[in-house]
Amino acid sequence: MTDTATPSLINDCLGDGLVYIDEVPVQWARLDGSPTEAKLAILNEENERLLRYLSSLDEYLHESKDAEPLAHDVARLEFKVNILMEMVSQVLAQKMELPEPSRIEMTANGLVCVMPDPPGKGQYFQLSLYLNRQYLKPLIVCGRVAGVESAEEGGSRVACVFEGLSDIVQDHLERLIFRQHRRMVALLHQTDQ
Repeated sequence: MTDTATPSLINDCLGDGLVYIDEVPVQWARLDGSPTEAKLAILNEENERLLRYLSSLDEYLHESKDAEPLAHDVARLEFKVNILMEMVSQVLAQKMELPEPSRIEMTANGLVCVMPDPPGKGQYFQLSLYLNRQYLKPLIVCGRVAGVESAEEGGSRVACVFEGLSDIVQDHLERLIFRQHRRMVALLHQTDQ
């Protein structure tokens, strides 16, 4: 789900504009300090690949029907094989259970979510977000806590600012957020008819 930013914590820490809102599995890990450039470079490479996959999945669902049939079929099969290989390797490497879903409100610069045991303001973190239920590879970002406030539903609303995202990753995040917004608008138009 996507919406425009309204709560003060989002506006203060993440800015105005479109916000990706959803309930997704989220896993937090506190860091002792700012992540190294080498770690950020590895995460940016992985995140860029993930966001390209997610974009391709979305584009495949909304592709035009003008594509040449054979080329389209070959590209689709190749893409599916690549995704399958990555998913199998991830399952074998991690053998983990997904964390419980949490409500997130995310921009390309950071996010806000509810946490029962929030870190303090200024705390560095690594965050894994499972944004697609069909492709369970997480977006892994590093950042720091920019603000904490009480949540009505219990716990605290924590605003986090991403650090070290490449321009390419931020661009892909903005596209993901826009696609979610476009989908939500289309769903609203369908329900109004």
